[in-house]
Amino acid sequence: MTKTAIVAIVVGLAAIALVVFAATTRDMSNADFLIAAYASATVILVIYIVSLSNRLKKAQEARGGEG
Repeated sequence: MTKTAIVAIVVGLAAIALVVFAATTRDMSNADFLIAAYASATVILVIYIVSLSNRLKKAQEARGGEG
């Protein structure tokens, strides 16, 4: 696993833990919970897409330049 993938997983798990903690400590409506869950998923996806983009750039450079 790449370092970026590990960071994405850790950030995602931390966001999920924060959502669960917030849901259990105060009265959280379903809408709030969904917004927080979607925000967590979006953060994970953005980190993953950036990771893939960087990996593609490195592979392209290794093959000999611009595509």
